[in-house]
Amino acid sequence: MRNADTPGIATSKSVRRIEDDLGARLLNRGPNGTQLTLFGQMLLGYAQLILELADEAVNEIDALRGARRGVLRIGALPIALQQLLPDALIRFNRKAPDISIVVHEGINENLLPQLYNGRLDILFTLKPSEPQSDDFEWRSVLVEPVRIVCRRDHPLARLERVALADLPAYPWLLPPMPEPDRLTLDQIFRKAGLPRAKVAMETTSITFLKSTLARTDYLS
Repeated sequence: MRNADTPGIATSKSVRRIEDDLGARLLNRGPNGTQLTLFGQMLLGYAQLILELADEAVNEIDALRGARRGVLRIGALPIALQQLLPDALIRFNRKAPDISIVVHEGINENLLPQLYNGRLDILFTLKPSEPQSDDFEWRSVLVEPVRIVCRRDHPLARLERVALADLPAYPWLLPPMPEPDRLTLDQIFRKAGLPRAKVAMETTSITFLKSTLARTDYLS
C-alpha cells in the first residue's frame, strides 16, 4: 500500500510547496474530498494556458521542420459556418490530415476574447468598429447584406412591401452591444430619423434566437 500511495503523497507535497511559495491556499481538503479554492481556480486557468502555449510552441517547431500536425482552432459566426467554412475546411483536411480542426460557433462577444488570449487561431466574423489589438491582420473574405428576420406568419410578412418606418413598432431580439450588427442597425435607424429599436431581449445564442422568433412577433 505504501508504494501505491507514493504518487499521491508526492503530489500533495508539491501542491503544499506551491502554496507556501504563493502564500495562498490552493485546495480545501476535507472528509468529502478536495476542492479548488478561488486561488486554485485562478492558478488552474494559467496552468492550462501554459500547457496550450507549450503545445503551440511544439507545433511551431514542427512547422519549421516541415512537419504537418497539431491543432487548428477556428471561431466563426453562423453565416460563415454555413457558407464559407465547410468546403474550405474539407479541402484543408484532405491536404493536411494530421492537423486536427476544432470549430467554435459564436458571436464577437465570446469569440474575440478567445482570439485575443490565444485560444483561437483564426476568427471568421464581422470586424469590430474598434479592435482591441493591433496584433491581428483583418481580411475581407465574405460580403453579406443586412437582413431583417421574422417568423413566417409575422404581421410584416403579410405586407407586399415593408418600409423601414414599419420596423420600430415591433420588439427586437438582438445580440448585445457592441456587436457590429447591432451598431449597424442603430446607424440605419438614426440616419432614417427613426427611434432606436425596442430591444425586448439580448442573446448570444443562435438556437435561442431562432426558437424565440418562431414564437413571437420579435424582429432580429
